[in-house]
Amino acid sequence: MKLKDTYTTQQVADVYLAMAQNKENQNRVLRMNKTGARILELLHKETTEEEITAQLCQEFEGDAAAIGESVHRFVEQLKSTGLV
Repeated sequence: MKLKDTYTTQQVADVYLAMAQNKENQNRVLRMNKTGARILELLHKETTEEEITAQLCQEFEGDAAAIGESVHRFVEQLKSTGLV
């Protein structure tokens, strides 16, 4: 899976936003934390949930299963909003 090129991300204080850059989705904005923004960054190239989870386990402290579940939930949200 890969992030669609029609979206850009921006940081505003401690909040990260992904915004649609085309007319059909121009009102779509996704608000996320630093971890969500990192997942979006990893999705700029073709990758899998497992690869994202492995990378986050190297970068953040936490249980690998819990990180994997969080990645899965976030990716499902991205799919439902059309970001991937």
